[in-house]
Amino acid sequence: MKRFLLQLALLFPFIGYAIYSYAQTDPNLVITSFPLYWKFQEYMWQIGYHMRSTSVVIYAALIVACLLSFWGMRWLKNNERLGVFGAVMIVLMFAHNALSHDIFNYMFNAKMVLQYGLNPHIRVALDVPGDEWLRFMHNTHTPAPYGYGWTALSLLPSLLGGGKFVPTYMLYKLFMVLGVAVLFYAQQRLAKILKMEKEYWSHAWLLFLHPLFLIETVGNMHNDVWMIAFAFLSLWALIAAKQGRKLFCKHGFLAVGSFIASVSIKLATVVLLPVGGVLLFDFKNKQWKFMKTYWAEISALLLFLPLLTARSQWFHPWYLIWSLSFVPFMRSKTVRAAFIGFSLAPLFRYIPYLLQGSFDGTVIQQEYLITWVGGLVLALCAVSISRFHLHKKTSNS
Repeated sequence: MKRFLLQLALLFPFIGYAIYSYAQTDPNLVITSFPLYWKFQEYMWQIGYHMRSTSVVIYAALIVACLLSFWGMRWLKNNERLGVFGAVMIVLMFAHNALSHDIFNYMFNAKMVLQYGLNPHIRVALDVPGDEWLRFMHNTHTPAPYGYGWTALSLLPSLLGGGKFVPTYMLYKLFMVLGVAVLFYAQQRLAKILKMEKEYWSHAWLLFLHPLFLIETVGNMHNDVWMIAFAFLSLWALIAAKQGRKLFCKHGFLAVGSFIASVSIKLATVVLLPVGGVLLFDFKNKQWKFMKTYWAEISALLLFLPLLTARSQWFHPWYLIWSLSFVPFMRSKTVRAAFIGFSLAPLFRYIPYLLQGSFDGTVIQQEYLITWVGGLVLALCAVSISRFHLHKKTSNS
Protein backbone atom coordinates (compact mmCIF):
# COMPACT_ATOMS: atom_id res chain seq x y z
CA MET A 1 0.00 0.00 0.00
CA LYS A 2 2.85 2.38 0.85
CA ARG A 3 4.45 1.71 -2.55
CA PHE A 4 1.18 2.51 -4.29
CA LEU A 5 0.78 5.75 -2.33
CA LEU A 6 4.34 6.74 -3.28
CA GLN A 7 3.58 6.16 -6.96
CA LEU A 8 0.38 8.19 -6.64
CA ALA A 9 2.26 11.03 -4.96
CA LEU A 10 4.80 11.08 -7.79
CA LEU A 11 1.94 11.30 -10.30
CA PHE A 12 0.18 14.30 -8.69
CA PRO A 13 2.51 17.05 -10.02
CA PHE A 14 1.75 15.97 -13.59
CA ILE A 15 -1.99 16.01 -12.86
CA GLY A 16 -1.53 19.56 -11.54
CA TYR A 17 0.38 20.55 -14.67
CA ALA A 18 -2.33 19.07 -16.92
CA ILE A 19 -4.97 21.18 -15.15
CA TYR A 20 -2.82 24.32 -15.24
CA SER A 21 -2.12 23.88 -18.96
CA TYR A 22 -5.61 25.16 -19.78
CA ALA A 23 -4.62 28.55 -18.37
CA GLN A 24 -2.64 29.00 -21.58
CA THR A 25 -5.39 28.01 -24.01
CA ASP A 26 -5.62 30.63 -26.75
CA PRO A 27 -8.64 32.90 -26.10
CA ASN A 28 -9.76 32.34 -29.69
CA LEU A 29 -9.83 28.57 -29.29
CA VAL A 30 -13.09 27.11 -28.02
CA ILE A 31 -12.60 23.36 -27.66
CA THR A 32 -16.20 22.68 -26.61
CA SER A 33 -19.20 24.65 -25.36
CA PHE A 34 -20.08 22.03 -22.74
CA PRO A 35 -21.16 24.15 -19.70
CA LEU A 36 -18.92 22.47 -17.09
CA TYR A 37 -15.85 22.73 -19.32
CA TRP A 38 -16.72 26.32 -20.29
CA LYS A 39 -16.83 27.44 -16.63
CA PHE A 40 -13.51 25.72 -16.01
CA GLN A 41 -11.93 27.29 -19.11
CA GLU A 42 -13.14 30.79 -18.22
CA TYR A 43 -11.60 30.44 -14.75
CA MET A 44 -8.31 29.21 -16.20
CA TRP A 45 -8.25 32.09 -18.71
CA GLN A 46 -8.49 34.51 -15.79
CA ILE A 47 -5.41 32.97 -14.22
CA GLY A 48 -3.39 32.73 -17.42
CA TYR A 49 -4.17 36.10 -18.98
CA HIS A 50 -5.31 38.40 -16.17
CA MET A 51 -3.38 37.12 -13.15
CA ARG A 52 0.01 36.57 -14.77
CA SER A 53 2.05 36.79 -11.55
CA THR A 54 -0.15 34.17 -9.93
CA SER A 55 0.07 32.06 -13.08
CA VAL A 56 3.88 32.15 -13.00
CA VAL A 57 3.98 31.17 -9.32
CA ILE A 58 1.66 28.22 -10.00
CA TYR A 59 3.64 27.14 -13.06
CA ALA A 60 7.02 27.41 -11.29
CA ALA A 61 5.69 25.47 -8.28
CA LEU A 62 4.34 22.71 -10.54
CA ILE A 63 7.63 22.40 -12.44
CA VAL A 64 9.56 22.19 -9.16
CA ALA A 65 7.09 19.51 -8.02
CA CYS A 66 7.55 17.61 -11.30
CA LEU A 67 11.32 17.73 -10.88
CA LEU A 68 11.04 16.50 -7.28
CA SER A 69 8.79 13.72 -8.56
CA PHE A 70 11.48 12.89 -11.12
CA TRP A 71 14.03 12.68 -8.29
CA GLY A 72 11.67 10.44 -6.35
CA MET A 73 11.47 7.94 -9.21
CA ARG A 74 14.91 6.66 -8.21
CA TRP A 75 13.32 4.81 -5.27
CA LEU A 76 10.89 2.90 -7.48
CA LYS A 77 11.43 -0.49 -9.05
CA ASN A 78 11.40 -0.82 -12.84
CA ASN A 79 7.86 -2.25 -12.98
CA GLU A 80 6.64 0.56 -10.72
CA ARG A 81 8.31 3.15 -12.95
CA LEU A 82 6.57 1.64 -15.96
CA GLY A 83 3.26 2.00 -14.14
CA VAL A 84 3.90 5.66 -13.32
CA PHE A 85 5.11 6.27 -16.86
CA GLY A 86 1.88 4.86 -18.31
CA ALA A 87 -0.22 6.91 -15.90
CA VAL A 88 1.65 10.13 -16.72
CA MET A 89 1.20 9.49 -20.44
CA ILE A 90 -2.56 9.14 -19.94
CA VAL A 91 -2.71 12.31 -17.81
CA LEU A 92 -0.75 14.36 -20.35
CA MET A 93 -2.97 13.04 -23.13
CA PHE A 94 -5.61 15.34 -21.67
CA ALA A 95 -3.27 18.29 -21.06
CA HIS A 96 -3.39 21.29 -23.37
CA ASN A 97 -0.34 22.28 -25.43
CA ALA A 98 0.23 25.18 -23.05
CA LEU A 99 3.80 26.06 -23.94
CA SER A 100 3.78 25.80 -27.73
CA HIS A 101 1.53 26.45 -30.74
CA ASP A 102 3.53 24.19 -33.05
CA ILE A 103 0.91 21.45 -33.05
CA PHE A 104 -1.57 23.82 -34.71
CA ASN A 105 0.94 24.38 -37.50
CA TYR A 106 1.42 20.63 -37.92
CA MET A 107 -2.34 20.20 -38.20
CA PHE A 108 -2.84 23.13 -40.55
CA ASN A 109 0.03 22.18 -42.85
CA ALA A 110 -1.57 18.76 -43.31
CA LYS A 111 -4.91 20.48 -43.87
CA MET A 112 -3.33 22.64 -46.59
CA VAL A 113 -2.32 19.46 -48.40
CA LEU A 114 -5.51 17.46 -47.90
CA GLN A 115 -8.19 20.13 -48.12
CA TYR A 116 -6.67 23.00 -50.08
CA GLY A 117 -4.21 21.16 -52.31
CA LEU A 118 -1.35 23.52 -51.35
CA ASN A 119 2.30 22.81 -50.57
CA PRO A 120 2.92 24.11 -47.01
CA HIS A 121 6.67 24.24 -47.71
CA ILE A 122 6.07 26.89 -50.37
CA ARG A 123 2.74 28.46 -49.41
CA VAL A 124 1.77 29.92 -46.02
CA ALA A 125 -1.32 29.65 -43.86
CA LEU A 126 -2.36 33.21 -44.68
CA ASP A 127 -2.89 32.06 -48.27
CA VAL A 128 -6.19 30.56 -47.05
CA PRO A 129 -7.55 33.53 -45.03
CA GLY A 130 -11.05 32.12 -44.66
CA ASP A 131 -10.05 29.17 -42.48
CA GLU A 132 -11.25 29.45 -38.88
CA TRP A 133 -8.14 27.72 -37.48
CA LEU A 134 -6.10 30.84 -38.25
CA ARG A 135 -7.67 32.53 -35.21
CA PHE A 136 -5.51 30.61 -32.73
CA MET A 137 -2.40 29.88 -34.81
CA HIS A 138 1.03 31.51 -34.61
CA ASN A 139 3.58 31.86 -37.45
CA THR A 140 0.88 32.00 -40.12
CA HIS A 141 3.18 34.07 -42.34
CA THR A 142 5.97 31.49 -42.77
CA PRO A 143 6.10 28.18 -44.70
CA ALA A 144 6.62 24.88 -42.88
CA PRO A 145 10.09 24.87 -41.26
CA TYR A 146 10.13 21.06 -41.01
CA GLY A 147 11.11 18.54 -43.64
CA TYR A 148 8.80 16.89 -46.13
CA GLY A 149 9.05 13.68 -44.11
CA TRP A 150 7.12 15.20 -41.23
CA THR A 151 4.47 16.64 -43.54
CA ALA A 152 3.98 13.16 -45.02
CA LEU A 153 3.74 11.54 -41.57
CA SER A 154 1.30 14.17 -40.29
CA LEU A 155 -1.16 13.33 -43.06
CA LEU A 156 -2.10 10.11 -41.22
CA PRO A 157 -3.70 11.60 -38.07
CA SER A 158 -5.17 14.41 -40.16
CA LEU A 159 -6.81 11.94 -42.55
CA LEU A 160 -8.26 9.96 -39.65
CA GLY A 161 -9.49 13.19 -38.03
CA GLY A 162 -11.61 13.99 -41.06
CA GLY A 163 -10.81 17.70 -40.96
CA LYS A 164 -12.55 18.19 -37.58
CA PHE A 165 -10.43 20.00 -34.99
CA VAL A 166 -11.00 18.06 -31.74
CA PRO A 167 -10.74 14.51 -33.20
CA THR A 168 -7.65 15.54 -35.21
CA TYR A 169 -6.07 17.18 -32.16
CA MET A 170 -6.56 14.04 -30.03
CA LEU A 171 -5.26 11.82 -32.84
CA TYR A 172 -2.08 13.89 -32.91
CA LYS A 173 -1.78 13.27 -29.17
CA LEU A 174 -2.05 9.54 -29.81
CA PHE A 175 0.44 9.87 -32.65
CA MET A 176 3.02 11.44 -30.31
CA VAL A 177 2.40 8.66 -27.77
CA LEU A 178 3.06 6.20 -30.59
CA GLY A 179 6.31 8.05 -31.31
CA VAL A 180 7.37 7.57 -27.68
CA ALA A 181 6.49 3.87 -27.97
CA VAL A 182 8.56 3.50 -31.15
CA LEU A 183 11.51 5.21 -29.43
CA PHE A 184 11.18 2.88 -26.43
CA TYR A 185 11.00 -0.19 -28.69
CA ALA A 186 14.00 0.88 -30.80
CA GLN A 187 16.10 1.59 -27.72
CA GLN A 188 15.28 -1.78 -26.17
CA ARG A 189 16.27 -3.59 -29.36
CA LEU A 190 19.46 -1.55 -29.57
CA ALA A 191 20.31 -2.27 -25.93
CA LYS A 192 19.79 -6.00 -26.51
CA ILE A 193 21.95 -6.16 -29.62
CA LEU A 194 24.72 -4.16 -27.87
CA LYS A 195 24.44 -6.40 -24.79
CA MET A 196 23.64 -3.35 -22.65
CA GLU A 197 20.24 -4.45 -21.35
CA LYS A 198 21.19 -4.22 -17.66
CA GLU A 199 22.67 -0.73 -18.05
CA TYR A 200 19.75 0.40 -20.21
CA TRP A 201 17.04 -0.68 -17.76
CA SER A 202 18.96 0.99 -14.93
CA HIS A 203 18.89 4.36 -16.67
CA ALA A 204 15.95 4.36 -19.11
CA TRP A 205 13.77 6.13 -16.55
CA LEU A 206 16.12 9.13 -16.67
CA LEU A 207 14.73 9.76 -20.15
CA PHE A 208 11.18 8.44 -20.15
CA LEU A 209 10.22 9.89 -16.75
CA HIS A 210 12.05 13.18 -17.28
CA PRO A 211 9.51 16.05 -16.99
CA LEU A 212 11.00 17.87 -19.98
CA PHE A 213 10.69 14.77 -22.16
CA LEU A 214 7.12 14.03 -21.04
CA ILE A 215 5.82 17.59 -21.24
CA GLU A 216 7.43 18.43 -24.57
CA THR A 217 6.53 15.18 -26.36
CA VAL A 218 3.04 14.38 -25.09
CA GLY A 219 1.97 17.67 -23.48
CA ASN A 220 3.22 20.08 -26.14
CA MET A 221 3.35 17.47 -28.94
CA HIS A 222 6.67 18.27 -30.60
CA ASN A 223 7.68 16.14 -33.57
CA ASP A 224 11.26 15.74 -32.29
CA VAL A 225 10.26 12.44 -30.69
CA TRP A 226 9.63 10.95 -34.14
CA MET A 227 12.89 12.34 -35.48
CA ILE A 228 14.91 10.72 -32.70
CA ALA A 229 12.83 7.50 -32.74
CA PHE A 230 13.71 6.94 -36.40
CA ALA A 231 17.37 7.68 -35.60
CA PHE A 232 17.44 4.88 -32.99
CA LEU A 233 15.61 2.51 -35.34
CA SER A 234 18.34 3.22 -37.87
CA LEU A 235 21.16 2.53 -35.40
CA TRP A 236 19.59 -0.75 -34.25
CA ALA A 237 18.92 -1.94 -37.81
CA LEU A 238 22.46 -0.98 -38.87
CA ILE A 239 24.07 -3.13 -36.17
CA ALA A 240 21.61 -5.97 -36.86
CA ALA A 241 22.63 -5.87 -40.53
CA LYS A 242 26.30 -5.89 -39.53
CA GLN A 243 25.87 -8.90 -37.25
CA GLY A 244 24.07 -10.71 -40.04
CA ARG A 245 27.13 -9.97 -42.21
CA LYS A 246 24.83 -8.70 -44.94
CA LEU A 247 24.20 -4.98 -45.29
CA PHE A 248 21.90 -5.43 -48.30
CA CYS A 249 19.12 -7.12 -46.35
CA LYS A 250 15.89 -6.11 -44.63
CA HIS A 251 17.80 -4.63 -41.68
CA GLY A 252 20.12 -2.76 -44.02
CA PHE A 253 17.21 -1.23 -45.92
CA LEU A 254 15.45 -0.43 -42.62
CA ALA A 255 18.60 1.33 -41.39
CA VAL A 256 18.83 3.52 -44.49
CA GLY A 257 15.09 4.16 -44.66
CA SER A 258 14.83 5.08 -40.97
CA PHE A 259 17.79 7.43 -41.20
CA ILE A 260 16.31 9.17 -44.23
CA ALA A 261 12.98 9.44 -42.39
CA SER A 262 14.71 10.97 -39.36
CA VAL A 263 16.63 13.55 -41.41
CA SER A 264 13.53 14.33 -43.47
CA ILE A 265 11.71 15.40 -40.30
CA LYS A 266 14.52 17.64 -39.04
CA LEU A 267 18.02 17.82 -40.41
CA ALA A 268 19.69 17.66 -36.98
CA THR A 269 20.27 13.89 -36.91
CA VAL A 270 22.53 14.06 -39.97
CA VAL A 271 25.33 14.64 -37.42
CA LEU A 272 24.90 10.99 -36.34
CA LEU A 273 26.34 9.68 -39.61
CA PRO A 274 29.87 9.30 -38.16
CA VAL A 275 28.39 7.55 -35.09
CA GLY A 276 26.86 4.96 -37.40
CA GLY A 277 30.29 4.47 -38.95
CA VAL A 278 31.87 3.99 -35.52
CA LEU A 279 29.35 1.28 -34.61
CA LEU A 280 29.55 -0.37 -38.01
CA PHE A 281 33.30 -0.83 -38.44
CA ASP A 282 35.89 -2.54 -36.25
CA PHE A 283 39.37 -1.05 -35.96
CA LYS A 284 42.01 -1.90 -33.38
CA ASN A 285 43.41 1.54 -32.49
CA LYS A 286 42.67 3.04 -29.07
CA GLN A 287 40.89 6.10 -30.45
CA TRP A 288 38.38 3.95 -32.31
CA LYS A 289 37.77 1.74 -29.27
CA PHE A 290 37.23 4.87 -27.16
CA MET A 291 34.63 6.20 -29.63
CA LYS A 292 32.92 2.82 -29.77
CA THR A 293 32.70 2.67 -25.98
CA TYR A 294 31.39 6.22 -25.62
CA TRP A 295 29.28 6.44 -28.78
CA ALA A 296 26.24 7.60 -26.79
CA GLU A 297 28.14 10.45 -25.14
CA ILE A 298 29.53 11.49 -28.53
CA SER A 299 26.05 11.38 -30.07
CA ALA A 300 24.59 13.54 -27.30
CA LEU A 301 27.40 16.07 -27.64
CA LEU A 302 26.99 16.25 -31.42
CA LEU A 303 23.27 16.93 -31.03
CA PHE A 304 24.05 19.55 -28.39
CA LEU A 305 26.14 21.61 -30.82
CA PRO A 306 23.27 23.91 -31.93
CA LEU A 307 23.36 25.45 -28.44
CA LEU A 308 26.85 26.74 -29.22
CA THR A 309 25.79 28.73 -32.27
CA ALA A 310 24.99 32.43 -32.46
CA ARG A 311 21.30 31.49 -32.78
CA SER A 312 21.28 29.60 -29.48
CA GLN A 313 18.73 31.99 -27.97
CA TRP A 314 16.27 30.24 -30.27
CA PHE A 315 17.31 26.80 -29.01
CA HIS A 316 13.99 25.74 -27.56
CA PRO A 317 13.70 23.41 -24.54
CA TRP A 318 12.37 20.49 -26.55
CA TYR A 319 15.57 20.38 -28.61
CA LEU A 320 17.25 18.83 -25.57
CA ILE A 321 15.22 15.67 -26.24
CA TRP A 322 17.80 14.96 -28.95
CA SER A 323 20.69 14.65 -26.49
CA LEU A 324 18.68 13.27 -23.56
CA SER A 325 17.60 10.30 -25.66
CA PHE A 326 21.16 8.92 -25.45
CA VAL A 327 21.36 9.14 -21.64
CA PRO A 328 20.26 5.49 -21.05
CA PHE A 329 23.26 4.28 -23.10
CA MET A 330 25.92 6.50 -21.53
CA ARG A 331 28.78 4.79 -19.73
CA SER A 332 30.22 7.97 -18.22
CA LYS A 333 28.41 8.88 -15.00
CA THR A 334 29.86 12.39 -15.19
CA VAL A 335 28.57 13.11 -18.69
CA ARG A 336 25.19 11.56 -17.84
CA ALA A 337 24.89 13.70 -14.72
CA ALA A 338 25.90 16.84 -16.65
CA PHE A 339 23.20 16.33 -19.28
CA ILE A 340 20.53 15.54 -16.72
CA GLY A 341 21.52 18.55 -14.61
CA PHE A 342 21.54 20.94 -17.56
CA SER A 343 18.15 19.68 -18.74
CA LEU A 344 16.45 20.60 -15.46
CA ALA A 345 16.59 24.34 -16.18
CA PRO A 346 14.91 24.74 -19.63
CA LEU A 347 11.34 24.22 -18.42
CA PHE A 348 11.80 27.38 -16.30
CA ARG A 349 12.72 29.21 -19.52
CA TYR A 350 9.00 29.69 -20.18
CA ILE A 351 8.54 31.89 -17.11
CA PRO A 352 9.48 35.26 -18.72
CA TYR A 353 7.05 34.58 -21.58
CA LEU A 354 4.24 33.52 -19.22
CA LEU A 355 4.78 36.71 -17.22
CA GLN A 356 4.91 39.10 -20.20
CA GLY A 357 2.67 37.28 -22.65
CA SER A 358 5.02 38.04 -25.55
CA PHE A 359 8.66 37.92 -26.62
CA ASP A 360 9.07 41.70 -26.47
CA GLY A 361 11.70 43.57 -24.49
CA THR A 362 14.15 41.49 -22.52
CA VAL A 363 12.19 38.22 -22.56
CA ILE A 364 14.58 36.47 -24.97
CA GLN A 365 17.64 37.60 -22.97
CA GLN A 366 16.02 36.29 -19.78
CA GLU A 367 15.29 32.96 -21.44
CA TYR A 368 18.89 32.80 -22.61
CA LEU A 369 20.17 33.37 -19.05
CA ILE A 370 17.83 30.76 -17.59
CA THR A 371 18.96 28.20 -20.18
CA TRP A 372 22.68 28.81 -19.80
CA VAL A 373 23.31 30.10 -16.29
CA GLY A 374 20.63 27.94 -14.70
CA GLY A 375 21.54 24.93 -16.84
CA LEU A 376 25.28 25.14 -16.17
CA VAL A 377 24.82 25.66 -12.42
CA LEU A 378 22.51 22.66 -12.20
CA ALA A 379 24.88 20.61 -14.39
CA LEU A 380 27.77 21.38 -12.02
CA CYS A 381 25.61 20.48 -9.02
CA ALA A 382 24.56 17.19 -10.62
CA VAL A 383 28.16 16.29 -11.49
CA SER A 384 29.31 17.14 -7.95
CA ILE A 385 26.58 14.99 -6.40
CA SER A 386 27.39 12.14 -8.80
CA ARG A 387 31.11 12.27 -7.99
CA PHE A 388 30.37 12.47 -4.25
CA HIS A 389 28.24 9.31 -4.39
CA LEU A 390 30.87 7.57 -6.50
CA HIS A 391 33.62 8.51 -4.00
CA LYS A 392 31.45 7.39 -1.09
CA LYS A 393 30.70 4.08 -2.80
CA THR A 394 34.39 3.55 -3.56
CA SER A 395 35.39 4.36 0.04
CA ASN A 396 32.83 1.93 1.48
CA SER A 397 34.02 -0.86 -0.79
